[in-house]
Amino acid sequence: MIKIRYAESTDIEFILCQEARNEFKDFIIRWSRDEHNQNFNNSDKRYFIIEDEVDKASGYAIFSGLKSLNNSIELTRIIIAQPGLGYGKKALQILMKKVFEEYSAHRFWLDVFEHNQRARHVYQSVGFQEEGILREAVKQEDKYSSLVIMSILENEYFKSHHLREQLRCLQDDSQLESAYKEVVIALESVQLNPETMFKLHSLGLIKIIRNACVASCDLYRQYFSARLG
Repeated sequence: MIKIRYAESTDIEFILCQEARNEFKDFIIRWSRDEHNQNFNNSDKRYFIIEDEVDKASGYAIFSGLKSLNNSIELTRIIIAQPGLGYGKKALQILMKKVFEEYSAHRFWLDVFEHNQRARHVYQSVGFQEEGILREAVKQEDKYSSLVIMSILENEYFKSHHLREQLRCLQDDSQLESAYKEVVIALESVQLNPETMFKLHSLGLIKIIRNACVASCDLYRQYFSARLG
């Protein structure tokens, strides 16, 4: 189990230590302490710390474009202190939820070095699509490296990630699944017991109208009516 919190100024030391690691030098563009301090106080950017189950810092991530008029947020950087444990994928899923559900972004994008095959595979596994390549865009010591642009759009996220997560929640509770199936196939609002309505509402699956409920939106009605039961 991992979680993500907003970074504090005292976390910059941890961030600098991670960036200084030799095994990461071919996969990131290192920033100085001054650059991090400046970016940390930039309202268009946001720093996050990734923590493990005992609240130990296990990585960090940086967003840019929070003020984008195009509602496009960039995952400027993500580093996991111990790659290979699955933390990266889990952190990405939490970050995507934040981008699309908290910040209401339309597009979440990133660039990754073409030779970073591990990272590209992880990004693809959570729904990012490759859009193109910036050929030899970055000079790394005595060579030029290409960047792959990847993104996921809000409709893709809600269809393939959020809804899939909601479906799993319903399938883990047969009574809840049966109740929600009744909601999505009904032509009018449906009355359910208060406890069931509370659970469905807390999942964001229904709107409560007086003492009855309906599906949150047509997308939910179409998606779940085709998959439940």
